[in-house]
This record gives sequence, C-alpha cells and structure tokens, in this order.
Amino acid sequence: MLAGRAHDADQAHTHLSEAEQIADGTGEAMQVHWLAFGPTNVGVHRVSVLAELDQYGEAVEVAQTIVIPKGWAKSRTSHHYAEVARSMLWTGNLDASFENLLKARKTAPQQAKYHPTVRETYAGLEAAHRRLPDSFLSYGAWLGPVATH
Repeated sequence: MLAGRAHDADQAHTHLSEAEQIADGTGEAMQVHWLAFGPTNVGVHRVSVLAELDQYGEAVEVAQTIVIPKGWAKSRTSHHYAEVARSMLWTGNLDASFENLLKARKTAPQQAKYHPTVRETYAGLEAAHRRLPDSFLSYGAWLGPVATH
C-alpha cells in the first residue's frame, strides 16, 4: 500500500506478487490473532493499490473477481467496498459506486460514516449527479457534512 500511495507501481506490484505467493501457501487465515491474511486479503489490497495508482478500470476488474469469505472481518470488508466505490466513481459507473457505498454502510456503519474514502466518494457522486434519488439524499443526511476540497 505504501508503494502504491507513493506511485511506485513496480515496487507495489512486486510486493503484491510476493504476498500472493505466500497467500497461496497459507490459504485464508482469518482466525489467527484476528488477522485476515490470504488470497482475499491480497486481492483487496490489489484493488486498493490499483486505485492509488489511478488505475481505476483495472481496480474494478480485479474487484469483480473477489468473493469475500463468510466470517471475514467486517471492517476489512467495508473498507474494500469503499475502495470499489471510489474506483467505480472514477470509471463513471455512478450507480455501482453508490451501491458499494451502501454495502460499506451496511457492513460496518460506524466505520463507513467516518471513513475519508467514503466521504470523498460521496462528495464526488454528489457533484456528478444533477438529479439525486431519495436514497442518495438519505445517505448524505446520515453521513452528515462532507468537506470538499
């Protein structure tokens, strides 16, 4: 993630490849010290890294291949939905973006309400929509004031 945020694509992809090799060996490890490591974890990090690298179309493609296992940490799942929503926004799929914000909220409401990615994505959707459905406006009322930059 740090390499992705630094826009060092080569290093980010190297780290993801190494993590993927390890995850293939461990499988899903969700019950060990409340960690969530394994193929799903690598996949959701790949989505996040691609979004950080502004490769939103690829992030959406990878996201479509991920199946969140039952029992996976709700905080991790909600964060993933927020990342997918951000990528969907930047690819112009506004309805799917909002659907993922709703999933983030349903999965971990407290986290979604205050998560910067959720708030930034909502602000982007609000700016992109001319006519907003009631459910979108209701989500905004629940979210509270959103600072725009």
